[in-house]
Amino acid sequence: MTITVSDTRSYPLVAYNTFAFGDLTSGTGAALFALDQGAIVTGGLYMLDTVFNSGTSDAVEIGNSADADEYIADADAT
Repeated sequence: MTITVSDTRSYPLVAYNTFAFGDLTSGTGAALFALDQGAIVTGGLYMLDTVFNSGTSDAVEIGNSADADEYIADADAT
């Protein structure tokens, strides 16, 4: 029996983005990248290289247009 490989299959993609405190507005979402329709998020990593210091509490949320903290909620950025 011969196995036919589907040409509709997909492969894992990796996306990353770098941003600084000055790139953000408090309480406002910022798009880091866009996913293709039907994409499935299988993992993620949030790595803080330089701490934020706005003088108040600083937190990062990572999500999507339906749920702003779907993947990471209130990660400390201080």
